[in-house]
Amino acid sequence: MILICSCVTSSYNSSETTQASTGRAIDKYNEIKGIEKNLLNSSENADAEMLIEKSKVFIKEHPLYNKVDEVFFLLGTALLQYDRAPEAIEVFETFIKDYPSSPSIAPSLLTLGIAYDRVGRHEKADQVYKKLVLDSKYSQTKYAEGAQQLLETSLIDRRDALTDLSDTFNPENFVDKPVLDFQIEDAKGQTVSLAELRGQVVLLYFWATWSDRFIKEIPVINQTYTKYNNQNFQVIGIITDKENDQLEEFIRKKAIKGLHYHDKDGKIANMYRVRQIPTNFLIDADGIVRKINLKGGSLPSAVAQLIEENTRN
Repeated sequence: MILICSCVTSSYNSSETTQASTGRAIDKYNEIKGIEKNLLNSSENADAEMLIEKSKVFIKEHPLYNKVDEVFFLLGTALLQYDRAPEAIEVFETFIKDYPSSPSIAPSLLTLGIAYDRVGRHEKADQVYKKLVLDSKYSQTKYAEGAQQLLETSLIDRRDALTDLSDTFNPENFVDKPVLDFQIEDAKGQTVSLAELRGQVVLLYFWATWSDRFIKEIPVINQTYTKYNNQNFQVIGIITDKENDQLEEFIRKKAIKGLHYHDKDGKIANMYRVRQIPTNFLIDADGIVRKINLKGGSLPSAVAQLIEENTRN
């Protein structure tokens, strides 16, 4: 599983010299974005390789195009996503050096740190994370928050920890779309699938034992579950810890409500492009994702709204 960061936007000033060149760049950029869209639905290695190769060519041919920073980020992210961290490091180091005023620098720094961690260069990763946390240009951003979380994560867990990643694999792309079904088995061999829960409002919640942010959300999850469970509401927890033989004890000690399953091979988290822990998806009775990443008071109010809609129908 991979950590990365979210929502890169491009506003780099273009100085393409001819209209024809700009036109070619737009066409190639749109082609790359089309491949990215396919990856959201398939995660096929062939699409990933196509995205990587076309992004490399684009950067070489159109270094001044106004969205080249986004293409850099897509390229580095795809390389890291498909286990090519050394190449990702080279891409992000080049980008950060050559485009220092780009608005994509903060997410690129976070992703670079993650790539360093992936190859065991933890001191370099720490330098990058601390820059995000301490530099006033970045310290108030969500990327600094992700960096702080990583600094507080043990080195053993860092490579497999989940943090918010780029818009390339952003869970927000699932909103207002049919939920992706899966089947998962608990320790006793009993299975659940989202299709079986059609007709109920479902909170699909990705969490890990090491996540302080998740632990802080347990009370509101439990309160929401207790209030609405008898009104066709269910919590399905997907546990993303790589290895942990104390999960049942953790759930018992924290008194976490709902049904919880260990995604030990990371297939479901990858299916949902989860890059931040915790991440949650609120699914209506028709199996449509309506909200993501609800927390605090926004969770029970959103559940109440869907419960009301379900009751009217």
